[in-house]
Amino acid sequence: MISAGDLRKGTTFELDGQVFTVV
Repeated sequence: MISAGDLRKGTTFELDGQVFTVV
């Protein structure tokens, strides 16, 4: 599970098979 603290700039995470990068 993704927590708000993980969504720092430059963070990459995978969700439903798609990869997102926080900008």
